[in-house]
Amino acid sequence: MMQKLRDALIFYIALGVYLLITIFLAALDVRMVQIVNNLVALVVALILGVVYCWQVGLLGVALMVIVLIAIVVLAKFMDKYNDIAIKEDLSGQVNTHVP
Repeated sequence: MMQKLRDALIFYIALGVYLLITIFLAALDVRMVQIVNNLVALVVALILGVVYCWQVGLLGVALMVIVLIAIVVLAKFMDKYNDIAIKEDLSGQVNTHVP
């Protein structure tokens, strides 16, 4: 009985959070909506993992930290090489004047 009540409570909390976020994000850009939607889904999945089995929740948090570290490292790497590519770009120096 308590398990069914807990499941129903979790479902309605997740549904309420989803509806609030959907209403809040109605005026935002589609890309931002996708980012926020994915982050909320991640948080809800971690909460459900902790509620049902703390080991799964702990594993999810550990994997999330590893992925975030990888994203930060790759972003810095891409930023560095993007700056180099911008400095080496010669497309603005091409003469388009036809004699």
